[in-house]
Amino acid sequence: MNQHGDENYNVLARLKVGATIAQAQAELNQVAQRLEQEFPKGYPASRRFGFSVRPLLEQAVGEVRLALHALLGAVGCVLLIACANVANLLLARGAARGKEIAIRTAIGASRWQVARQLLTESLVLALLGGALGLLLALVGLKALRGLSPANIPRLHEINMDGRVLIFTSGVVLHTSLLFGLAPALQNLRVNLSATLKESGRGLETGHHRLGNLLVIVEFALSLVLAVSAGLLIRSFVRVQQVAPGFVPQNVLSMRLAVFGPGYAEEARRANFYQQLLDRVRRLPGVESAGITSILPLAGGISWGGITIEGY
Repeated sequence: MNQHGDENYNVLARLKVGATIAQAQAELNQVAQRLEQEFPKGYPASRRFGFSVRPLLEQAVGEVRLALHALLGAVGCVLLIACANVANLLLARGAARGKEIAIRTAIGASRWQVARQLLTESLVLALLGGALGLLLALVGLKALRGLSPANIPRLHEINMDGRVLIFTSGVVLHTSLLFGLAPALQNLRVNLSATLKESGRGLETGHHRLGNLLVIVEFALSLVLAVSAGLLIRSFVRVQQVAPGFVPQNVLSMRLAVFGPGYAEEARRANFYQQLLDRVRRLPGVESAGITSILPLAGGISWGGITIEGY
């Protein structure tokens, strides 16, 4: 912290009310220029020293924002497909109950009473689906953590809490009303005399129209998911075919950290690592071995100053 030229620190700051990112960046650019002028050895002009101002949210999720949005969109498409399927089933069930609905209306049941029953049935289905989804989420949460990339921020904090339950309840309520209302309204458009005489066949035309519309929606969403999945698979195959610059076959890696009062001195730690490396190299079946602070393609960053003698 007391040495000029150290650049491996992230600084958190809160902007004043009314200040903008551009204003903060302009002020820090002036600070960088003053540092270069006052401490030319620590901040030579050839290093192009400067500050980069970014919102904390962008810094935390900027690299995975697009992937998370794509995942959210895929989940939304699956939800809409499931809701469209349920709505189609409700339409089919309503067509089979056409005569029952007509009789109840004829003997005095109001349209609101009939609609309330139909909406209640769709709400019960949605609640059962939401409860099953929560159970599956609890089971698959551990697998999700293991399969997700490590660069997702706060991955270890993903958990089922009250906010998840409230969000799930809201989704269940809205989907049950949205996708249960259309079949309910369609079932209430009953020609009493025709339905009672024809055993509900008068409802078939209207049900077919709405059912066909829902099938079209399902097909469109399924096509979007299929195309997106195909693009992801193609991208994954291409990434697997990219040469990393080394031969990854038969390469093993391990992490090792040395602590304790016996290794407080840097020389003792270096001696320990050297002895360990020599022993590993003598193991049968080991062709070569090495020690590094950052593995290739691990995404880490190493900071260090290099001074050329005479400059």
